[in-house]
Amino acid sequence: MSQNTILRIISALALIIIVALCFMAGPTQSLVLIFLMGVIISDEIFCNFFKGTRLSKSYFCSLSLFVIPFFLFNFYIQEKMFHNFFINSSLVLNVFLLFYLVFSDIKSDFLNKKKEVIAYFSGAFVLFPMMSLTSIFQTPSWNLFLIMLLVVNYSMDTGAWFVGKNFGKNKLWPSVSPKKTLEGLLGGAVFSGIFGFTFWYYFFGRLEVKLFFLFAVFGIISQLGDLVQSKLKRHCSIKDSSSLIPGHGGFYDRLDSLLFLAPFFVISIYSL
Repeated sequence: MSQNTILRIISALALIIIVALCFMAGPTQSLVLIFLMGVIISDEIFCNFFKGTRLSKSYFCSLSLFVIPFFLFNFYIQEKMFHNFFINSSLVLNVFLLFYLVFSDIKSDFLNKKKEVIAYFSGAFVLFPMMSLTSIFQTPSWNLFLIMLLVVNYSMDTGAWFVGKNFGKNKLWPSVSPKKTLEGLLGGAVFSGIFGFTFWYYFFGRLEVKLFFLFAVFGIISQLGDLVQSKLKRHCSIKDSSSLIPGHGGFYDRLDSLLFLAPFFVISIYSL
């Protein structure tokens, strides 16, 4: 096992433990953690994706589009209708991101023409999925649901890495992410299904086969989020969103798939 792999494992475990402890501590600590992560990710997206452009004046506008609504709707306004708005907005955003992933060409000038709009609203791109997550605080077992989201998301990453490295032969989307394989995607989905199903049965006592397939689908959705971010980074000619997490890059690099998965996860939890 290489030194870089060991560093990646240690960093990932440390991050997961810190996040899980905050989720178990209480809603206030969890909200503060989600808020801080949102600020960091907004900063990473803006500063790295638009570095060297004339868009520096829109930095505070972008950041305020995350900070102000987050504070208002989590600490002062607790109306369910606003949470529903953010969940639906996040779903719409994901649809547009999928269109971008499928139909836009990396070498085209599509994104360049839209850079000013994206720069001004990059904070909102983080706000929608983050606000989707905070709506879980309305449920009795909110902390278990948030930890389950981490389990499903990172078991997908782990399974895709392990299966892809040892059995991967068919490239998933080489122009976007050369190392990802179809075998890794399927293996990761199985890992998500197994770990999510086990977590649900242990804490909630329900043994339903459909839950395995639901968590497996969650894994595939999270991988789509990772592909979207990979394409954005390739278009902007950057490798990582930052270097805050040793061996992993930035917070956006680690949470991109989770942010993409968030609204689908929340809607499914409410319907179970």
